[in-house]
Amino acid sequence: MSYVEIKTISGCKYRYERISIRTGNKVRHTSKYLGPVAPTNKKRSPNTGRKASLKTKELSQEERVFVAKSIKHSESFVKYATS
Repeated sequence: MSYVEIKTISGCKYRYERISIRTGNKVRHTSKYLGPVAPTNKKRSPNTGRKASLKTKELSQEERVFVAKSIKHSESFVKYATS
């Protein structure tokens, strides 16, 4: 005889096929995993896979002067091309 049994493990429900086999006066049971009752996949965010938008800002005169001084005194902003 065979029937479907639903077990709850860690709050999730799973389906198992329970098979009963009689040998003499004893009954032996085996279980076969069939899968989850409800899908376990969570719905993806609607923004998944989209490219981030690029935001730009116009520099004020004071910020331009600061950047110009930083470039002169430090080469941290300079990108060198390697050949």
